[in-house]
Amino acid sequence: YRMWHQLQALSSRLGGMPADSGGNLAETIQNHYRHNDDESEFGAGVESVTLTFPKGAQPKVTAQLSGFPPRLSLVPGSPLPASSKSIHIENRTGTQSLPVLEQPLDIEVSDTSIFVCLNNPAKPGWVVVAPRNKPPMLFERNLRAVSTNDISEKAAWDKVCLWFESRGFTVSAKQYPEGKNNFPDFRAWIDGWELDVEMTSVPDMTDWTLKGTFRKLEERISEIAKQPGQTRSEVIAEFLRKCSDKRHRLESTAIGGQRRLCMLVMSNWSAHALIGESSLFGAELSSFDAVMLIESDEVYCIYPQ
Repeated sequence: YRMWHQLQALSSRLGGMPADSGGNLAETIQNHYRHNDDESEFGAGVESVTLTFPKGAQPKVTAQLSGFPPRLSLVPGSPLPASSKSIHIENRTGTQSLPVLEQPLDIEVSDTSIFVCLNNPAKPGWVVVAPRNKPPMLFERNLRAVSTNDISEKAAWDKVCLWFESRGFTVSAKQYPEGKNNFPDFRAWIDGWELDVEMTSVPDMTDWTLKGTFRKLEERISEIAKQPGQTRSEVIAEFLRKCSDKRHRLESTAIGGQRRLCMLVMSNWSAHALIGESSLFGAELSSFDAVMLIESDEVYCIYPQ
């Protein structure tokens, strides 16, 4: 759904994807190529065409592609994915044969448009950004539904425990030692050192949470996908705000200026990496004796370094 809404937002931009609502698909591709075959040399670098559409448009796509010529054999070592059809495009210098790639989306929408994208690797019309050398998202096997804070906080703390144990420390802890709504979230003992542990995360996932009790689940998924993602600056600002909130909570529990050692555990669920931003967090982090960051399924100690 997120890809679908993004395509709709890009459709009016130069080099974007014009929507075909039932006309001649071959003509639509040819017109889109002709529109982009100019002095910019964009057209000369186009290597293939991708059709992106919801599952309701699959019969229409299949019917139209049945009249397209078969694709030429792949050149050995070609990075292009497999394609059964091609289209012969007229350009300024002659005719070019382009593989036609299909990208069906398993979504239910009333609009069954087909989005056409000319793929120029040097000047892409649009891109899907994923973390370098990592999958876009990691899911644990046998993961239980995270419906309450105690489950998600316990899962995060277990990751931190594994991090310490892998470095030879002995770790034990009690969740909510002073009650569920009181400070701290955990009381831990690491190699005999007693400390309080506060857990938090960015961003606030309330607006991105799907509940099993939603009646119109498909409709709710679509609505959530329309929401704009947080920018890097917004994630950093929220990180600092969460640190400040936890710092004030820590200070309010000190008795006679005395308190136990305290560790902050921050889980980053955003699409933006924070591990390289520790220089921005120094002032806030220094209130804690240690700060752990969980990001892309990895645990880091970001304070002290």
